[in-house]
Amino acid sequence: MKSLCRFVAMAVTITLAGCMVQPEKPEPVRMAMHCGALTITTQFVNDQLLLDTGQDQLVMETAISASGARFVHPDDPSTSFWNKGNTAQLIIKGQSWPQCVLAGTLAEPFRASGNEPFWTISLEDGQFTLQRMDVAVNLTTPYQQSSEGSDILIALQEQSGITDARVSQAICHDNMSGMPYPYEVSFTLNGETLSGCGGEPQRLVQGEQWLVTSLERTPLAEGSEVTINFLEDNLIAGSGSCNWYSGRYQLSGEGIEIGALVSTKRACAQPLMDQEHQFLEGLVSVSRFDFDKEGRMVLFGNGKLFAVAKKAGY
Repeated sequence: MKSLCRFVAMAVTITLAGCMVQPEKPEPVRMAMHCGALTITTQFVNDQLLLDTGQDQLVMETAISASGARFVHPDDPSTSFWNKGNTAQLIIKGQSWPQCVLAGTLAEPFRASGNEPFWTISLEDGQFTLQRMDVAVNLTTPYQQSSEGSDILIALQEQSGITDARVSQAICHDNMSGMPYPYEVSFTLNGETLSGCGGEPQRLVQGEQWLVTSLERTPLAEGSEVTINFLEDNLIAGSGSCNWYSGRYQLSGEGIEIGALVSTKRACAQPLMDQEHQFLEGLVSVSRFDFDKEGRMVLFGNGKLFAVAKKAGY
């Protein structure tokens, strides 16, 4: 009888000789979301949200919300996740992360541009808008998005003349300024293929703590820690080796500018103080950032490589 019950468990619910077997419930679907440079995964199980940041696994409970689905950590109300469609707002211990976007989708508003010829596109309020200066094209039409592997496809009405519109999540460099962007964008307009970059550059640096591994091609002092956090409202902060520092930064179409920094006044061993002085003095000279093949952030200042940093986890 036991072997017969096991056989029945592989099919539909059946009552057989007093043995009631229920079909197995499907596993909850895990979904990946990108919160700036941080990637999280979520699972909805009954009224709970299981959220994995790569560093922590959080279990949150359903909370009342005017729209969407909101979850709050039962032991820490300053930790929450508010999901609305393909986007969400993540707050951990009072710190807000950049808008989280479901992997394989784009959140509005989304903008992209290319050069030679110069063009811009925007996705907003369900409308795709293209402007192209050289041939006086100004087109607005409804669009739909879908996914194909890791790419996002943009479908437009046939009479728009635009086909094969595709957005890929990959670091894209503007071919005039060299500025890195989070998406590669391409489409065909009346038989001509155009390509460029899209998204906001700050999403490449916000959402993760960056752990500096070298300064001016020299490894850090053993046992020391230098960190960089790009925060909300253009704030930058971290550990300089001995003291905590903070200031403001600004991204432009050409690069990055870091303003005057302030720091605490703790005294440490002289090698750490020297390293901290080198870091803080060099950080305000940074004018450009990029990423190497390993995904490490590379900072340039005064025409030379200043620092290399890897994701350290929040």
